[in-house]
Amino acid sequence: DMFKLTFLYFGYLNIITSCLGVEESDNVAELLSNIVRNALDDCHILTLHSKDFEPLQSNLAGKIDVPLISVSLGSDAVYQENQIYSGSTRRYSGDPVEDDYWCLAVIVLVHDAMEAADALDVTRNTIRKNWAPGSYLKHLVYIHQVQDKDDILLNTELNTQYQSNTVYVFNEEEQLKVFRFQPFPQPELVLKPYNTRTYKIKDIKSSLYPELFRDMKGQRLDVFVLEWSTYIRLRETGGMLEFGDCVSRRFQLTMEEQLNCRFTANKPPDGQWGAFVNGSWTGSLGMVARGEADLTLDMSITSTRNKIVDFANAYRSDSFTFALSRPLPLPQWQSVIRPFPGILIWVLIVVTILTIGVMLYLMRYIVSKREEYSHKRNGGLGFSLFQAFRLVIGIDCKMRTSSTTLYTFFVLACTYGFFITNMYKSSLVAHLTQPSLSAVPNSLEELLRADDFSWGIVNYGAADYDLFASSDLKIYKEIFAEMEYCESSLSCMERAADGRFAYISWMVYQQDIIAKHFVDTNGKKLVVQARDVFNSPASEGWALKPGAPYIHQFNNIFYRLMQAGIPDKWQKELLSESVNEGRKNAKTTLDEGGINKLTLYHLQPAFVIGVGGMILSSITLVAELLYGFNST
Repeated sequence: DMFKLTFLYFGYLNIITSCLGVEESDNVAELLSNIVRNALDDCHILTLHSKDFEPLQSNLAGKIDVPLISVSLGSDAVYQENQIYSGSTRRYSGDPVEDDYWCLAVIVLVHDAMEAADALDVTRNTIRKNWAPGSYLKHLVYIHQVQDKDDILLNTELNTQYQSNTVYVFNEEEQLKVFRFQPFPQPELVLKPYNTRTYKIKDIKSSLYPELFRDMKGQRLDVFVLEWSTYIRLRETGGMLEFGDCVSRRFQLTMEEQLNCRFTANKPPDGQWGAFVNGSWTGSLGMVARGEADLTLDMSITSTRNKIVDFANAYRSDSFTFALSRPLPLPQWQSVIRPFPGILIWVLIVVTILTIGVMLYLMRYIVSKREEYSHKRNGGLGFSLFQAFRLVIGIDCKMRTSSTTLYTFFVLACTYGFFITNMYKSSLVAHLTQPSLSAVPNSLEELLRADDFSWGIVNYGAADYDLFASSDLKIYKEIFAEMEYCESSLSCMERAADGRFAYISWMVYQQDIIAKHFVDTNGKKLVVQARDVFNSPASEGWALKPGAPYIHQFNNIFYRLMQAGIPDKWQKELLSESVNEGRKNAKTTLDEGGINKLTLYHLQPAFVIGVGGMILSSITLVAELLYGFNST
């Protein structure tokens, strides 16, 4: 058995060395091990290799003193959890950004450039996203067969700024050579000479794996976004779209200065932020995920989105709320009944008047038996009811009677009328001079219960639409079932200002729109926001291409600015500018101050009662005439 195993091993070794060559295999292993020991000494090491290169991988493992995690390309193990985190985690020796910022070096051993492209794609989509989130990737790629070094640039997907620090080793002109990938300003392979006897390279770490993205050589980064409050403002200058003054632009200016790059402003062709529709992602998010754009800004970070793009550090959070008009005046003609809220009070007053009238009639009837006049001279029951009404409203408190009981009852009825009348008058004056305002909903539950209220969003395919469309919560489903859609944020906010409509969106985003377009000359808001917020604050950040290697440089800048509180300061400055702009643009003022004067608007109740009384009197007159005619 031992003989058979030995025979099989040497037979397998003969197959691989027949294509690679024993001497070349040793040379490759020696060169790669020298690079690993001296240039990748601060990284975890993972090898990805074709099955034919297992002997080379074993040879390499024997020459270096760090453990190797080995995965065969094409095996199911590539898509499973691995033991990358075993042992002590050595931090990347560059910028100290986060606790989970560490280096992972991937050694790739393959036949040709096509296989190299597949291997690097695995590191981007599987290893960095699933196994080693937050890692800084470095690659060391050995390719056995290369026709021309340009073949690598043509066949490697990650051959632009998309690429991380990568070193290629391959034969050119029958000599083993080392090339460093240089992404800026144009992708190219830079030859790095080495001592063919000792395999040593001068200044090996800085020469092979420099801080590429500290100086991006003026590299252009294409940004696809839509207008978004103080965070993203766009303008056209000379037919070209560019960023206006906003939080994102101030971040960009810092990065352009620190990293020597530049950002271009573009709008996604479909006018969407990005949603998963019919099996694919739309909008700017979809473009970034497919590599058609470098990044998009101020995107809500969700677990679903995080699977298709790389998010830089979140630099703010925001919640959803809804905006609606300020409480509107209730119909002024109803002011006559508003002093006593609720139907119960009015029912009790009517019952009291009827009771006083009936008791007056009964007392007069009893007293008339002892006095000189007949109770019929006082109009009977109808007269007593009418007098009770006059007593309650305080216009008839005179009584000629010798009956102490009747007089006492009369005084008590007048006292009751005095209090009721004065309370009603004082409240009526208040309602006439300062009209009552309608109640406004302050939560989604109140919004659903409110009469004649509608609500809507602007469907940019953003997180607000996703929240209501995909949620299993009953209240979100009910809101989504009656959701209306506006053409733009301004049109939605205008509907809210007109009343009986709630515009659902992000809280800070709405604050900027209100400050710029919906205030009077005194800065008073014409639109208000609900007190309650929902969907606990969502983190917002920049979404970058999957595997974008400059993400750590971006995170470093975000981290330092956030530590100093700079983004919050920028936001407050921009909101203050929006308020000043809104005051200048205001055409009307809601409150001119001074003493309120009674106008026809305030006197509506009096005219309504007067007109109503004349109509009722006319009907009564017609009824009496008809009754008299029929009697005749």
